[in-house]
Amino acid sequence: MRALNFLMSVVFVLAGLPGLLFSLYLALVPSEQHKAFNGSYETEITDAKEYVQRFREQHARMPTTQDFDDWARVRPDLQGIGFSYKTAPFSDELISEFGKPPVDAYVFEFFRGGSHVYYPSWSSKGNSVYIADETWWSYGSRWADLAHASVWWLLPFFLAGLCMMGYRDETEAGLKKPT
Repeated sequence: MRALNFLMSVVFVLAGLPGLLFSLYLALVPSEQHKAFNGSYETEITDAKEYVQRFREQHARMPTTQDFDDWARVRPDLQGIGFSYKTAPFSDELISEFGKPPVDAYVFEFFRGGSHVYYPSWSSKGNSVYIADETWWSYGSRWADLAHASVWWLLPFFLAGLCMMGYRDETEAGLKKPT
């Protein structure tokens, strides 16, 4: 029986190690939620930025969402990727990632690779888009993903501990009994 308890303890520890390593990876390795264009959508973003600039010069104000939608309606390449334009207020996540936006700031949002990405006009990374936390992480944040992944190593380690409790020598247990 002792050998079976020991063997099961080893099996449970080995089963839990990948989950532990994955949890450490999630907790310690920085995530890069900025993705480079690599030629895709660069033309669309450049055209949209030029439209906003021309509109601002002609009308002395920022275009409204309706103004932008009217311009984008004649562009089938923008409709295919769900391209949209938004002015303030901006999400707290974008502000914490890129800093305080200027007065004339705007954000383009579109689909890339099956997820929503954002291109803020005040970004210093001109050739990349940002993927929001709720899209990047499976459970909405790094710490929710870490908590979920921790189950996959805490449970096997707990079971290994239970098996080790049955590992003690029965003869030693019998010697410790008062007679």
